[in-house]
Amino acid sequence: RFWNAVYLTSAQPNGTFLHMDIDVQLDARLTHHYDLENYLTPVVYRLGGQHFKFVSAEKRVGGGSQLIVGRAEPLDADSLKEWEHLSYQAGSGTQKTTWKANIRQALATSCSAPLRSDRVEVHLAWRCSPAHNWVMLWKPTGDAMGPVLGEPFTNKPFYPNDDWIVRLGLHLNLDHEMGHAVDVGMWWRALR
Repeated sequence: RFWNAVYLTSAQPNGTFLHMDIDVQLDARLTHHYDLENYLTPVVYRLGGQHFKFVSAEKRVGGGSQLIVGRAEPLDADSLKEWEHLSYQAGSGTQKTTWKANIRQALATSCSAPLRSDRVEVHLAWRCSPAHNWVMLWKPTGDAMGPVLGEPFTNKPFYPNDDWIVRLGLHLNLDHEMGHAVDVGMWWRALR
């Protein structure tokens, strides 16, 4: 399930979104460093990741930076049907290297070649139990995206070109029956 941001002045618990617009001020910064996940993680961690169902960010040049909080509503997945996609039952052990290695391998198998654009939009979704701190799933999942984003260093398989992501959506789907397992959904497309 995807979550859509609805801009309201009062957020409701258990269905809240957070969005960040990040003004990187220079064009070169859109595609070099300034990873969106690195902006989102400390803010959401500090506010309490359990409060959010949807977290997103966009980096741009100009317009200033802002933080928006509101109510999240389900989004029809058909809006992403033209995107490249992978659904993967990633299992447990989310902080182990093998967990992200298995996701990376699944992407390598399903993705013929990395995107050729240095401006990319990505949505990541997790289905897991409330026992998981879903913020802790963001980095290992993103680290596995080398087959999609490209890997600038052949000896560093978990160091993808994630600074090319200029729009990022992170979606949480709670399932009390999941135990320690996690299912991962990934959607991506080149921009321009």
